[in-house]
Amino acid sequence: MFRPNGYLIKLLIVSACVWLTPGLVHAAGLDLSGQEKEPRVISIQVERHPEVSGDYLVDESGRIKYEFVGDILVQQKSAAEIKADVHRRLSEYIIDPKVQVSFADMQFVYVAGEVARPGKTYVDDASLHVRDVLIKAELPLLSADLEKAYILRLISEDKRERVRVDLKKLLIKGDLRENKRMIPGDILYVPARKIEAPSQISLESIMGDGLEGSSPKL
Repeated sequence: MFRPNGYLIKLLIVSACVWLTPGLVHAAGLDLSGQEKEPRVISIQVERHPEVSGDYLVDESGRIKYEFVGDILVQQKSAAEIKADVHRRLSEYIIDPKVQVSFADMQFVYVAGEVARPGKTYVDDASLHVRDVLIKAELPLLSADLEKAYILRLISEDKRERVRVDLKKLLIKGDLRENKRMIPGDILYVPARKIEAPSQISLESIMGDGLEGSSPKL
């Protein structure tokens, strides 16, 4: 008897729930194949220099992409060793940089739709709220329908629920009741605004009903 493996089961589950948001997974390039083991995340904080501070994922080669000075090899290095390396590199541009390095415990959620950077988004436990996640995704685009966003949440093996989020209230009016806490694996979907086609305007509607039978005077 054929017994489907775990990957196939998860694939079927995802396929069954995609109808909730047509094209969502494909459009965002999301990989919902499972809760894979998290890659290591290095948190680098430089005092008074937020432009070179942040959380950096370790890639398959054991490096982080540190925009300011280039890739840094961190594999099999302690926090103190990474700190010394970062300090040495930054010292070429910043006088005596105050560097702190730690190994962050990160979770991930997905952001799809009308945001600047859709896809898998890594956040720490304290930042598992809609506003923080949107900041990580570089905020909604002008084309976003802020009032119709929602969270897709897996509540059983074959069912997802929608949790409505009014981003207009949250981001523009500052209503923190809409800053809902997310769960690792959630999908925050920001749809596009629907643009209605302009209705046909007749000449009669502009000039009035008396247009019929009239002729220009010479």
